[in-house]
Amino acid sequence: MTDPPPNPLWLVSSLRTAEDFPAAVDALCEMLRRDGCPAAVLSAYLFDRGDTKADHYYLLPRPTGFEAVSLANDSVEGQAHSTSTSISTHIEDRPCLVEPTPRGVIKVLGEEGTSFDATALDALSHLAPHFEALCVRFQDLCRLEILQTQNAQVDDAMLALYDNSFDLSGATQFEVARKVIDLVCSRMDLDRAGVFLRDGDLLRGAWGMDDVGEVVSITSTVFEVFPPNEDRLTEAARIARGDLPFFLTQDLDGEGRESIEGDIGASATVPMRIGDRIVGVLAVDTYYSRRPIRVEQLAPLRILANQAAVAIENARLYQQLEEAREDLETRILERTAELAQANDDKDVLLQEVYHRTKNNLQLVISLLNLQSNQIVDEQAHTALQDCASRVQSMAMIHEELYAGGDLRAIDFGQQIHKLVSILFKSYGVAPGSIKLHLDADYLHLALDTAIPLSLIVNELVTNSLKYAFGAQRVGSLHIRLQISEEDVELEISDDGVGLPKDLDFATAPTLGLQLVADLVGQLRGQLEIEGRGGMGTGYRIRLPGLAKGTGR
Repeated sequence: MTDPPPNPLWLVSSLRTAEDFPAAVDALCEMLRRDGCPAAVLSAYLFDRGDTKADHYYLLPRPTGFEAVSLANDSVEGQAHSTSTSISTHIEDRPCLVEPTPRGVIKVLGEEGTSFDATALDALSHLAPHFEALCVRFQDLCRLEILQTQNAQVDDAMLALYDNSFDLSGATQFEVARKVIDLVCSRMDLDRAGVFLRDGDLLRGAWGMDDVGEVVSITSTVFEVFPPNEDRLTEAARIARGDLPFFLTQDLDGEGRESIEGDIGASATVPMRIGDRIVGVLAVDTYYSRRPIRVEQLAPLRILANQAAVAIENARLYQQLEEAREDLETRILERTAELAQANDDKDVLLQEVYHRTKNNLQLVISLLNLQSNQIVDEQAHTALQDCASRVQSMAMIHEELYAGGDLRAIDFGQQIHKLVSILFKSYGVAPGSIKLHLDADYLHLALDTAIPLSLIVNELVTNSLKYAFGAQRVGSLHIRLQISEEDVELEISDDGVGLPKDLDFATAPTLGLQLVADLVGQLRGQLEIEGRGGMGTGYRIRLPGLAKGTGR
């Protein structure tokens, strides 16, 4: 057989011949090992005759078929089966896990001196039903092959089942039922079929055929499995109870006892089993053709019914998983929408905060300007104007955040353009007198980085405009903002009179220069100064760690 995908349900449903059983077992054992249960020996026990007699399947290290065995009353296999409880123990210094299944147990032995953990137990618990289903399917295939060897001519119905049993899988129970009914009617020389499923003490119609041969729901048909009056007990209910192995009648004239309904011709009903559990019945008849149903037809019909039971149960579990997945996806979408709404609300609130902060800063600027206009002392007047300029640089940041699409960061290169333009106007720089050379890369900066860097630019440009060019106000001012790998470099220089040779920023007499030194330190940057005692002044600030386009 071809290499299967890592799906235990596929392994079971795709087992077509007994010869493929070892490869399927090996693949399932590999899944068990991959999931955390390193088995050295693995066996399956299917109990058909009480808690001490079972069919023992050798699965690992080499699948060798099965044999009937008798177990001691206190065996771990019997205890796990009778109590439906997982058992973890040691046998001759080898770790042992025994996991109950609907029909028996799966037993695993590890290597000597090792142990199994909770992961191994979980892996075995997950795959044990699939090992059992594989053994049951193998057993059915073996019986099928025995029937073939006993007959000189293979029955066409058996051949149809043998060739197509793997195709009973479906995403829904209805899809499986449709395939079962189609197979019964097209290849088993029967006219109609119906699937009835146990629902507690009731046997409910699930799917059947209408008068034009379409598969439809037949939920209106219900039988009591344990009716208070035995006269109301049907053969279908007796089969669902386990009292009858099957029912077959050649009621071609409709005068016999009713099984499923009235005049239906020859009919047969067989149980749908998963292990020892009867989950429903499969009923067939020859309503249209009035042909008798041969006893030989029951063998493939019973095998088909068991395979249909497993396929319908798998489809039911798959539907439950799909419903759970859809429910989870719905909840995720709802939660995502809630988070998106909360984020939108947060953005609105943040935008309002920036707006109010900008307005408050503008109010502070207005108050400082009003106050400075009332002061005669030139030094105090200049100090208030400088303070207003600093507040203005901060207000511009909040205005940019409020007006822009990004509420958490700004393009600082664009911010420099705006800030320098305002400073030139504030200090009355005549057009063309001081030539500005501005080269700024795109730099996305967050608020906590943009404000101190904006204050630095404000102080250094202000210092140049106020002191570098004297009364003539003629010269050049160069500003460059450059990204270098993960670092940011800011250079501001002029060709003015230069700084005093012995000037120390840390002890500078002006607040502005002290502020620059403090802000560079806050940003964990490095400040270099050129031009002390000579023509022109240059400031080079290197800020490591500001990645391009992201901010700090």
